[in-house]
Amino acid sequence: MFNFIRKISRKKIDKHFNGRLISTLHKDHEALAKLFNLLEKAVKDSSNDTLKKLSDFLDELNLHLLLENSKLYTYLEFRYKYCDLKKLKKIKEEISKNLYLFDKLKTAIKENRHNEALLLIEKIKHFLLRRIQYEEEKLYDVYTNLYKCSQLRGIL
Repeated sequence: MFNFIRKISRKKIDKHFNGRLISTLHKDHEALAKLFNLLEKAVKDSSNDTLKKLSDFLDELNLHLLLENSKLYTYLEFRYKYCDLKKLKKIKEEISKNLYLFDKLKTAIKENRHNEALLLIEKIKHFLLRRIQYEEEKLYDVYTNLYKCSQLRGIL
């Protein structure tokens, strides 16, 4: 995975279709879900390795976002550049707009504010699951099939 990421990071813009991308992103989502479940369990149990689990999750999330943004979103933005892409742009920016939640979670864990950490982990889980669901149910299909702009209303 890391070699694949390194290759991608050398290319700033990739406007080409990649037949393996969707399966790679889906596997990433599964790996992220496992890491998040470990993090969530650590938060609930007030485990000593909760910060390590948070760090592991964030490292994997950053790699995934690098791949996703440089391949999936760039391709969709290029392919459908004449369509209304407001929803696509909104979902693409959702994680960066919610990064403050991870910082708040880290602080809550460090300061042993268990109830706050539990609330934050639920809030993070909600927006991550919503994003993954949108990508897997809508964007992956739009990536692999050709649509007209009129067909994309409500999707992108």
